[in-house]
Amino acid sequence: MPKKRTILTCLCVVVLVMLVVLGLIVALALYLAFMPQQRYTDDDANATLAAGTERIETWLAEQESEATLIETENVIFSYPSGPSYLTDYVNGSVVLDGVGRSVVINTVDGAVYLDDIARSLDAALPAYLAQLLALPRYTEFVTVSGSLLVPFAVEGSTHEGPRDVLDLGPMLPVDVVDAGSWLQDPSRRCKVSIDLYAHPGDDFDLSALTFSQLNDIREREGLAFNSLYLTNEAQSLDAMHDHYFYEHYAEGQAGPFVVWYRDEYLEQELDRSGAITEVGSAHIDLGRDLTIGASGQDWVLRTSDEAGSFPFFLYAPSGSELLDRTYRWVQETTEEDLMWKAREDGTFCLSTTEGIPFRFYGSGVLSS
Repeated sequence: MPKKRTILTCLCVVVLVMLVVLGLIVALALYLAFMPQQRYTDDDANATLAAGTERIETWLAEQESEATLIETENVIFSYPSGPSYLTDYVNGSVVLDGVGRSVVINTVDGAVYLDDIARSLDAALPAYLAQLLALPRYTEFVTVSGSLLVPFAVEGSTHEGPRDVLDLGPMLPVDVVDAGSWLQDPSRRCKVSIDLYAHPGDDFDLSALTFSQLNDIREREGLAFNSLYLTNEAQSLDAMHDHYFYEHYAEGQAGPFVVWYRDEYLEQELDRSGAITEVGSAHIDLGRDLTIGASGQDWVLRTSDEAGSFPFFLYAPSGSELLDRTYRWVQETTEEDLMWKAREDGTFCLSTTEGIPFRFYGSGVLSS
């Protein structure tokens, strides 16, 4: 009986502990669900707005006396689904020379920023980035844009936020006359966030732009790569501040098909300490990792385990007997009707019925 009582007592203690832990978890969940999302008081917001409005009015009276101030508002930093934070910045909507403008002022140090309606920063970025990344002169810049990153809190600020910078968008310090010269001197300017999509040319080796090199450039030049996407015929490079992805494509022969396949990729990221860690990499050998054999009127495609997730495309030259039939791609979980689509180089690519080149993955059967 004492043993049974001891066991029962232990069970009661365990149940009690579990109930206590469960209660703490529920309490924490309720706290997180109902905790204030606005991490500042209305009094602080009103005081900051009043100080910023006064500074903007003073600046306009001294520099743009003909301008009209329409309204002002606090600049708030907010996470998409999280709390919001008050900053030291106030945004004013003004009419200057008949044109609506936005002016942002820091209520602590008095720094003034004006919206870059001429997009002079964007216009100066291609030459600047071509020099930094050693891109060839014939690089095609598809899209390139920059935004201003200012300190979330400056010396003397009473506001604290979760990040060290605040993105003001397409603005420039009001005293900047030449955006190109301003960019060239990172020691005298604030940080700039960049979005870049460009084609450097087929003979440019994108792998030369390593993650380490891009991070060195970012640190040295006071930049943030919000998105950096470079492509040419055989390569692509997709990088941002904490992630890097490079891939290379090659052409080969498998069975009767010309194969365009990804033979190499490298994925890396920055850990919390700022060190570069490898997420994944692969080197594919077409002769080893892909076989295509006939099975009656069908073609059986087999990939090795290593190449099971590598993408490839199938082509046929003009006049090939392969073009006499259409195919259906069959896998365990995938079935897709395919057709041949002519390319500008005279070859034909197996494509979807919408004419989009079909991206193959893994083993399967091309049935005709």
